[in-house]
Amino acid sequence: MAFAGRCFIEEIPRYIKEKGRSVENSMCFETPRQDNPFFSIVIPIYNAESYIKDTIYSILTQSFADFELLLIDDGSKDHSPAICDEFSKQDCRVHVIHKENEGLVMTTNLGLHLAKGMYIYFVDHDDLLIEGALEKVHAKIKSIHEPPDVLQCNFCFLEKGTIIPSGISFPQKDIPTIEGYRMAYVYENLFCNEQHLIMALWSKFIKTAYVRKNNIIGDPTFFCAVDGDITLKLYTYSSNIVYFDIPIYYWRIGEGLTLSKTQSKEVILARIKWFEKVREHARNIYLTRKARRNIREYADYNLTCQISLLKEHYGDIYEAKHIKTRAAKRMLWAICNPTSKLDLYCRIKSFLELILELIIGRQKTEQFIQKVVTLKKRVFILWK
Repeated sequence: MAFAGRCFIEEIPRYIKEKGRSVENSMCFETPRQDNPFFSIVIPIYNAESYIKDTIYSILTQSFADFELLLIDDGSKDHSPAICDEFSKQDCRVHVIHKENEGLVMTTNLGLHLAKGMYIYFVDHDDLLIEGALEKVHAKIKSIHEPPDVLQCNFCFLEKGTIIPSGISFPQKDIPTIEGYRMAYVYENLFCNEQHLIMALWSKFIKTAYVRKNNIIGDPTFFCAVDGDITLKLYTYSSNIVYFDIPIYYWRIGEGLTLSKTQSKEVILARIKWFEKVREHARNIYLTRKARRNIREYADYNLTCQISLLKEHYGDIYEAKHIKTRAAKRMLWAICNPTSKLDLYCRIKSFLELILELIIGRQKTEQFIQKVVTLKKRVFILWK
């Protein structure tokens, strides 16, 4: 399925409405409960009453029916639990798990543990599967001589009924199988703007046996970066990852309820820990120069953003100062490796500003720089 540019559609709302009506009017699909279905589709749910119906409809109305749907309610306070229970009465493939609120990581880990299918697939509670997606994925997996550990798929954005292609074009060849080259390839393409690899769990179908063999679960300390944490582990252990350059998922943007939009202190600190982990992990494996540059730029940019959020909402606390000290050390190394005189000047200037900020704080540093600029202008005028 190919899309060119932005296209306005009416098919999605009508598709959801018509297919959804058929689900509501039937007591149970004819498909019997499968002890070993081909797919285990997991939806972690928290306060998603505005979106969850459409999400479930887009899955239950798939043409490929050999799957189980695990709806894991993470202690929702709205009507999401009741909606999930109603679907479980109507369709034998739907299983609902209610639990206390523990966060996205523990909910994701529970889904990994409970899945019975050959492949596990995660769906966000406010997104949609494209019609016919499961049938295409099943056909792709069956066409491969050795079923992949991870099938990396493409997607489309969905913004208020408008389909927007992801803009990602997968290469023709799959990820290298040799460990050193594979990890270099992963880091070159996972941490860059024009990436071929995608962090989100909903972009990949994961072989259940592979997850159990390597005990792949999310780290609770990275509760806001569970997708990246698990994705990094998936690509680290597997030598059988295959691309499938077909959009199978609508990522709804501009109106979702996902955790990535929250800015609590705990979320910000967890993100900082995640970006530090990425850097630390990269030191222990073989990487090309391009891979190291991508990781450095990716981590530094995101660390800077998180430090800014800490500074803006919670003040210049210890965690931020600790990160700045590391940044100063990296800048000092950069000064010793300039690419030009102008580059050397800019790096020295940034380094001195950061050192001043560490010593006297951001506000006083800005005041000092302003005085220097003013003094420079006065000296220039007198010189003339």
